[in-house]
Amino acid sequence: MKAKPKAKSTPSAAKSRRAAAPKKQAAPAAAGAAREIADLRGQIAAISKAQAVIEFSLDGRILNANDNFLQAVGYSLEEIRGQHHSMFVDAAHRQTAEYRLFWEKLGRGEYDAGQYRRIGNGGREIWIQASYNPIFDAKGKPFKVVKYATDITAQVHAAQSLHSAIEQTQSVLSAARQGDLSQRVPMEDKSGQVGSLCQSVNLMLDGIAAARSAELVKAQETTRVKQGLDVVVTNVMIADADLNVVYVNDSIKTMLQAAEADIKKDVPAFNAASVVGTNIDLFHKNPAYQRGLLARMTSTHKASLVLGGRTFSLILNPINDEQGKRLGYVVEWKDLTVELAAQEREQRLAAETSRVKQGLDVVVTNVMIADADLNVVYVNHSIKEMLQVAEADIKKDVPAFNARSVVGTNIDLFHKNPAYQRGLLAKMTHTHKASLVLGGRTFSLILNPINDEQGKRLGYVVEWKDMTLELEAQKREQERLEAERKLANENLRIKNALDNVSGNVMIANNDREIVYMNAAVGEMLVKAESELRKALPHFDARKLMGASIDVFHKNPAHQQGMLSNLRSSYRTEIKVSGLTFGLIASPIVNDKGERLGTVVEWRNRTAEVAVENEVSDIVGAAANGDFTRRVALEGKDGFFKMLAENINQLLQTNEAGLNEVVRVLGALAKGDLTEKITAEYKGTFGQMKDDANKTVEQLTAIVSQIKNATDTINTASREITAGNTDLSARTEQQAASLEETASSMEELTSTVKQNAENAKQANQLAIGASDIAVKGGQVVSEVVTTMAAINESSKKIVDIISVIDGIAFQTNILALNAAVEAARAGEQGRGFAVVAAEVRSLAQRSAGAAKEIKSLIGDSVEKVGNGSKLVEQAGKTMDEIVTSVKRVTDIMSEITAASQEQSQGIEQVNQTITQMDEVTQQNAALVEEATAAARSLEEQAGGLQSSVSRFRLDEQAAGFAAIAPAAPARSAAARPAPAARPAVRPAAPARRPATAPARGTGSGERHDEQWTEF
Repeated sequence: MKAKPKAKSTPSAAKSRRAAAPKKQAAPAAAGAAREIADLRGQIAAISKAQAVIEFSLDGRILNANDNFLQAVGYSLEEIRGQHHSMFVDAAHRQTAEYRLFWEKLGRGEYDAGQYRRIGNGGREIWIQASYNPIFDAKGKPFKVVKYATDITAQVHAAQSLHSAIEQTQSVLSAARQGDLSQRVPMEDKSGQVGSLCQSVNLMLDGIAAARSAELVKAQETTRVKQGLDVVVTNVMIADADLNVVYVNDSIKTMLQAAEADIKKDVPAFNAASVVGTNIDLFHKNPAYQRGLLARMTSTHKASLVLGGRTFSLILNPINDEQGKRLGYVVEWKDLTVELAAQEREQRLAAETSRVKQGLDVVVTNVMIADADLNVVYVNHSIKEMLQVAEADIKKDVPAFNARSVVGTNIDLFHKNPAYQRGLLAKMTHTHKASLVLGGRTFSLILNPINDEQGKRLGYVVEWKDMTLELEAQKREQERLEAERKLANENLRIKNALDNVSGNVMIANNDREIVYMNAAVGEMLVKAESELRKALPHFDARKLMGASIDVFHKNPAHQQGMLSNLRSSYRTEIKVSGLTFGLIASPIVNDKGERLGTVVEWRNRTAEVAVENEVSDIVGAAANGDFTRRVALEGKDGFFKMLAENINQLLQTNEAGLNEVVRVLGALAKGDLTEKITAEYKGTFGQMKDDANKTVEQLTAIVSQIKNATDTINTASREITAGNTDLSARTEQQAASLEETASSMEELTSTVKQNAENAKQANQLAIGASDIAVKGGQVVSEVVTTMAAINESSKKIVDIISVIDGIAFQTNILALNAAVEAARAGEQGRGFAVVAAEVRSLAQRSAGAAKEIKSLIGDSVEKVGNGSKLVEQAGKTMDEIVTSVKRVTDIMSEITAASQEQSQGIEQVNQTITQMDEVTQQNAALVEEATAAARSLEEQAGGLQSSVSRFRLDEQAAGFAAIAPAAPARSAAARPAPAARPAVRPAAPARRPATAPARGTGSGERHDEQWTEF
């Protein structure tokens, strides 16, 4: 912003004002001016203390610099004074036209500001946020440039590191949206909070399979290109092959918005806010011609476009794929309107040069012009007259001086040390004032260099004035004016700097009245005016100048006390009617330490806080088990939009995977083994799906085998019970026969024969029962082994869930550490602190889910353990049955032997009958025991069958290898009744039959090959 020059005060005008103004009015005005000067000096001192300040001549030579700047670049003032600004610029940029135009623009008095890369002592890279402010003299001509700068090297490097880390983390999360969590954030060149957070993300993703790295790299490069275009100052527009605009960066948006009103004069449908999606035919009166030109384009093409009185320079480049197919066009825009206007002004200036010369000839000002070699080439009539009057005095010091032949002489004639004067003039870049004493006369000289458009020195123009009579008075007046001018320039420099900074700055005096607002804070408050009025009905953003800052507070007394005691910068955050503002208040003091007021920096954080709250609410809901909520994408772009998409995808994947696992485990806890996970997953969820389905399949096979085994046990126990019942009946019949034998010796032979036959049959039944019992014992042993395998598999599942729980715990700890490191980082780590907090919540939720799964598996383990105990009891019972049946077999063999011995002689009949009676009683007792044991086995088998019946199997599993049923025992009714008593004859001794080996069943096979290692 160029300052309007003040009119120069002449001595005669000053005398007139002093004569006209009463002395009573002069004192208050002087006091007010002194206060204003002190105020401005205090502000200047505060800025110099806070920022780096350096002064340049118009050609870029360093005039002065403060300690802040010297410390930043690593030089002393003596090392840089008189050097060119280019010493802080790298060699490549130093030779560019851009750098030359930069100083030409400053030389014309144009302001420039932004972020700049500079080179310090030793080649050290420095980044600064700076503004270059031309300073104007009383005639409105620039005579030097003052730069205000802040060293932002650390912020730029941190932002670059953080930007790189965010890009890499976003790329990893983008891959996670497809269930592929194998990507890692590179750890090279990362340290501090950024390194800790990246390491936490990598640790959380450890153990997951790899995915498509080439596509990810391409996506990262595309993102970097877009983000780079978003921040470059060049105005960039990209169109597709059909000439539809698909991208504009922020710089061109700003340019088009500034030119929108003018463009609409020729293109009424133009809207700078919705350029993307429109066709570039909109800008051309003959689109067909432009399309033909673009279709034939093979290299860079430059053109100009006139719209609504504005002239735009266009640089077009085609975009082709690797096969040469046209994909679109990239266009660089530049608004040349101001530049062309400047050129037009220069042409007008050249046309007026002749008129200026004619005017100089008749003005009363004494004007002399010399060329670059200091030869006088022009003097006007006024200076000729002055020199003729002073000629006699001048000759006292310059005897060769001739007032009538000044043109053609060299100005070295007037100086005792011409070399010094030539050096001074060679370095001159702006107006220079000097005095020259010749022959007792003092002349005031005002010198200005004359340069062409390229900055080449053409000569000098010198204004002479004989100050001999007015020297003392003018000296005093000049000192006063110089002081006022310096103060005014400094004040103007401060105001220009504040007017053009991007920060929202407001200044209030000690009475809390607003005395200054820059454009940025005014624009911010105007945008927020409607919302602020909800809490502050009388708030008017356009009437704040001169108003009290109490208008922002419901309790001004508290703010008054806080500001009155303010000694250093104070940061706070306020919320007004749903808006969130960050404030930095700093006191303003003068060089005497007197409080002059307060400067406040505003920042509207409403949108940022809204995104933080939304993400916190949704992730908090996810931590409480609600995975249905999603982050809204409306109104978000850039990093916040990508973060929202990745969080939504992560919630969707977790919700689907956990719901599937809970469904299958819930069915397993209810005994339903038909449920499986059918959806497709990758990475950890894919492994969880395979393990869960494999577990269900193994449990299905085991339960099917148990069911078949219990059927076999039931069949065997029923056969044993029937055999024992038959044996008991025959034992009773034998006892009756013994009674008949005791009562009648005649029936002895028949009874002995019948007893032998009965003993033989009982021996056969006992052998059959022994075989069945042995088979039942083998089956129960296999059932015990199978249940042990089930129990071991369930324990392995519990171990796996424990490992998952441990991983979740470690993730929680790492997320906590990341949150602590982010908190240490302060403002820069706030975004990562939010992400770390949400990762920690998800880890806690994962731990909770793992505990629930572990509880369900534990319940299954407990029930399988109970089944194992029942099977063990059944095994013990079968062992007892086998022992009892063997004893019955032995006893029946003894009965057979006894019957054979009875046939050897009648003399042993009584003894034999007594022995048979005792043996029969023992047989009856043993049969009762065997019957009871068989019934107990049947009850145990029924209990085991009831335990496994609660498991529901699919039809294929239910058809696993069934156990072949044993042949049913013959009932007592099936045997023929004893024949009539035959003649008594000795019975042949019966042989003890060999015990038949137990027959294996199909269900007894082990299916170990079906198990896989967890």
